Amino acid sequence: MNDKWLLALAAVIVAFIMVGQVVAYWANPFHYEANVEISEGEIVFSLSSPSSEFSVLAYENGGFEPVTELYVFIDAGYCSGQSLSEQNIFLGQVKRELEIRGFPEPITVDADGLRSLMSGPGSGKGILMLSGAFPDTVYTGSADDPVFSWLDGMGSIYWLNGKIGHTVSHADGSTTPVDDADMLFFRMDEAIRTSSDGPIGRERGQDRAIGEMLCVNYGVRAGDVTNGLNINIGGRTLSIGFSDEDGFGSTTLTDRGEGKGMIVVFGGGLNGDTRVAVAQIVASGISYNLNEDEIGFQTGTVRGTYNGTMGPADEFTEVYIFFGKVNTVFGKLSRLAAEA
Repeated sequence: MNDKWLLALAAVIVAFIMVGQVVAYWANPFHYEANVEISEGEIVFSLSSPSSEFSVLAYENGGFEPVTELYVFIDAGYCSGQSLSEQNIFLGQVKRELEIRGFPEPITVDADGLRSLMSGPGSGKGILMLSGAFPDTVYTGSADDPVFSWLDGMGSIYWLNGKIGHTVSHADGSTTPVDDADMLFFRMDEAIRTSSDGPIGRERGQDRAIGEMLCVNYGVRAGDVTNGLNINIGGRTLSIGFSDEDGFGSTTLTDRGEGKGMIVVFGGGLNGDTRVAVAQIVASGISYNLNEDEIGFQTGTVRGTYNGTMGPADEFTEVYIFFGKVNTVFGKLSRLAAEA
């Protein structure tokens, strides 16, 4: 009799264990992981996924510090080109895309907070501009404005809506046009596309191969270069999306001179393509210093685990790994200096 009770008790315990395993599986059926280390002078990476396409990019950032702190300017009094509700909805979408890629949640700042931020060092920090105009607390149309000090101090600006620098917004919701804005920001007249007439082309940007590695497909739809930046502005400039026949791009990264900060211009406003593209560019840590021929790149499919190598490690500073291609489900940036 005692043996029967023991057998019954054992069966119940086993059943509970099995149920627990099933519940644990269904609570988190998909698990993704990516780890990077340096071994014998090579980059060694290990991947884990139920079944997914993966991409591995190793690159040298030319001394540029990847953005690790992202701020978003949103101020109810300065909603010049986009309503507050539209900005908040879009920001919520970007936050989800960044979270997927392992990037910390952006910090929202108002006009005074933006001035305070731009009064400090910019290296490793980025600002997401959704409203369509800089507030008058940091930009008035003068070369001495805080926005330029921020950029010259290695800060990064991701511009997503409207024509960068062409207007200044004020606390009452009004705006003031700025003459020679393109010269202030890019040292070139007509750097930003102003024409809205005629067909908008879908030609490959000159650095489109980098965009393809990152699965940044922003610019496929007509209209996505309406406020685009011209690739001919000089300096270190990458056009990783698409462009019209005059060189105005959908996704353009540029510097403000050697050893200075970065401006990334998305030419078509706040839409679904934009949120994915900006999240991928921010999370990957890339800058205007990338060179297609110097990027280490591997792609494939993993089901379970996969181990790979890439090298030599001393040719690269960062490794970005993501699963899911265009429909990214996981991403991770590794700094090789920390792995050495």
